[in-house]
Amino acid sequence: MIPNPADDTYYFRSHELRLETNDDRQLVLRSFSYGSNGLSALVSDCSEIENLVAAVSKRYLKRDAVEKKRAMVRQFKAKAIVSQIKKLAKEEQFDFATQSDAKKLTLFVRLSKPRLMEIDIPFNQFEETLPKLKTIIATMREFDEQGLRIRFGSDRRLRWQTEWTEHKDL
Repeated sequence: MIPNPADDTYYFRSHELRLETNDDRQLVLRSFSYGSNGLSALVSDCSEIENLVAAVSKRYLKRDAVEKKRAMVRQFKAKAIVSQIKKLAKEEQFDFATQSDAKKLTLFVRLSKPRLMEIDIPFNQFEETLPKLKTIIATMREFDEQGLRIRFGSDRRLRWQTEWTEHKDL
């Protein structure tokens, strides 16, 4: 195993390298990966193993640098989105909270004391989504004040016997 020094995670046996000897008593490096047979290569010199460890370590550093850069970009986008939401919240007078993950920022808007609305804003679509928020929030607050409740969900939540009336059949 060649652990990533930047990771605090535990080692799982889904990917591993083993040094073994074959039937001819030659040193063989075998890779095992969950769900595949893996690869093997003869080791002719210990420097090959050193080079492998160095190459893997270099790859870890590169991957970690790319991930840090992505995280910084996501953080920057999240701050930009929250800045725009703060302006809108001040104009429209609503309370909000946000959470973000790798792909989106989730906006929680308080419609009334016990009820809130949740809007996912994908980072790669925030320029198109932000101008629509004012209309969406105003409309949903109006519906809430009138006692109308709207729930969005997947059609998987419906019973399989549910029959749809399609507009083209009307």
